[in-house]
Amino acid sequence: MILRNSIFCSILLVISFVDLRKRIIPNGLVAVLCVWWAFCTILTGVACGVEVARGVLAEGIVGALALGGGVLMLCLLYERLRKRESFGGGDVKLIAVIGLYLGLEGGCLALLLACAAGIAWSFIASLVMRKPAQQSVVAHPRAIEETLSSFPQTLPFAPALTLGAFLVLLLGA
Repeated sequence: MILRNSIFCSILLVISFVDLRKRIIPNGLVAVLCVWWAFCTILTGVACGVEVARGVLAEGIVGALALGGGVLMLCLLYERLRKRESFGGGDVKLIAVIGLYLGLEGGCLALLLACAAGIAWSFIASLVMRKPAQQSVVAHPRAIEETLSSFPQTLPFAPALTLGAFLVLLLGA
């Protein structure tokens, strides 16, 4: 279980850094997570018996379909109503893979924590963007403007999803 979760978290970290830098979630890394999950499920069957593996398999598939399918439907509805993109396809696939690993309950909690992290990021960004320069700091107005304009106003969602999955695994929820 430790090796399974360590590799899962390591790949999630790589995905997060790629998403932060390039704003893309590589399909290849998502596929590696799926293959790793399948391999670990087979090993569970060998080590613990077929019935345990069936339970892991069923829980993972339900989590992936419910989370991935649910978020996909919400995204499509949002995009149809608002006529603009919500999540990228990589985010939806990553949410499905997190559901695969954590099951429906753990995946929902990870998604909730990821949304909370995204809201916190937005709140902090709005405070930073509105905060005037402090009187004790002497700075050129152009430097202040450049600093504020370089602060990202949107956050790729993979890092927030990774944080949510980490917390679920860490708390054993």
